[in-house]
Amino acid sequence: MSEMPTDEEMREFQQELWDLFTRRIGPEADGHLLMVAGTMIESAVELYTCVLTDEDITRLFKEIIDTIPECREKMAARLGTLTIH
Repeated sequence: MSEMPTDEEMREFQQELWDLFTRRIGPEADGHLLMVAGTMIESAVELYTCVLTDEDITRLFKEIIDTIPECREKMAARLGTLTIH
């Protein structure tokens, strides 16, 4: 099994993704935002199926649901300092 990425590697990767998808969304582009989010969720599920059972994926998403308030706060802080093109 390969080594787990470091927190720094994960932050860098997340920033790369952020930079990529913010080119597709803007203040008037709710549809594009939903497209980007939906595509990312679909891709994540597809990747999870390579290493997790359906039950594990379901359990993971139930845990993710619990983090929605934290994610909303994080995005509010991030969007407060971001210019979306």
